[in-house]
Amino acid sequence: MYGKKPSRAMPPDGWDPPAGITSLDVCDPSGLLPTRDCPTTVREVFTDGSQPTQPDTLYRVYEINRETGFLATVFTPPQLVEQRVYLTIPPEGRAWAEANGFAAPPNTYDAIQPLPVNPQVYVSSPAMFADVRGVVEITGTAAGENLDYFRILVGQGLNPQAWTQIGSDSRSLALDGQLARWDTAGLDGLYAVQLQVVRADQLVDTAVIQVTVDNTAPQVSILSPQDGLELDYASNRQVAFQAQVSDNLSLAAVEFYVDGELVGSLEDSPFGLSWNARRGEHTLRVAARDRAGNEGEATVQFNVK
Repeated sequence: MYGKKPSRAMPPDGWDPPAGITSLDVCDPSGLLPTRDCPTTVREVFTDGSQPTQPDTLYRVYEINRETGFLATVFTPPQLVEQRVYLTIPPEGRAWAEANGFAAPPNTYDAIQPLPVNPQVYVSSPAMFADVRGVVEITGTAAGENLDYFRILVGQGLNPQAWTQIGSDSRSLALDGQLARWDTAGLDGLYAVQLQVVRADQLVDTAVIQVTVDNTAPQVSILSPQDGLELDYASNRQVAFQAQVSDNLSLAAVEFYVDGELVGSLEDSPFGLSWNARRGEHTLRVAARDRAGNEGEATVQFNVK
C-alpha cells in the first residue's frame, strides 16, 4: 500500500551482511525514518541507496478539544486542549486503517466559535484558519470613538503564553486597511494574531484570529524513472512515474511535467501515474505545492529509444 518494503525476516545473530547491504530502524507502517511521534519502529534491510532519507509523515500530533474530539482552536478553553498522535492515512488506505484499529484524526474544527465580529474592531485578512507564509499583510478595521491607538500582537500556539508586537502602535484610524506587515521568516506552526484597540479611557477592544504559518517547502524525490534511464520503446509503451513527497503540514497538489507539459496532478498519495511514451530524450519534473503556497520539485532525465 505504501510501496514495496524489504522483508522483515532478519538474519541470525553473528551474521555479517554482504557489502552494499545495511539495516535501519524505520517507522511502521510508512517505512520512513522515525520521528518522536512514531510509536512503533521495525528493523529493515536495504541495499545501499534504497534506504529512506525522509522522516515519517504518517504520524502527527493534533491538538484537540478532549470533550468534543474536534480540532482545538484559539477559542477552545486551555483546560480542554490536549495533544494526541494520529496516523494520517490517504483515502485509499482508510479501509485498511479502520480494519487495523487506527483511529482517524479529526478534520473538523472545534464548535466553540469566536464572539460576534465587532464592526469597528476586526481582522479581515488573513482569514480565520488560513495558511500563510513569508511576509503577511494583516488588514482590518481599528476604529470607533475615543481611539487612542491600536497594535497587532502575535503569539505561538493555540493559547499563547507570550505575545510579540508586530510594528509599532498606530494612532490613525484603519478602515479595512493595513494594520501591520508580519515577516514570518523562520516560523512554522499555529499562531494567534491579535488586534488590540485602546481607547482614550484605557478600555481595550480585541479581535483574534488563528492561522497556520508554513515556511517549509515540500520535499520531493523521484523514485521512477531513475535519472539517465534508457528505455526501449517497443517494450515500454507506457512509462511509470513514481515520486516520494512529504510536507511538514499539508500538501495541496503534486504535479508531473514531461518536457514542460503538465501530464497529471494528484492530491493524495501514492504519487504515481503512467505516461504514454514518446521516443526521444525527456525531462520529468515533479512539483509539489502545500496549502501555504510553498513549492518543492525534483527533475530527472530519461531516454526512450
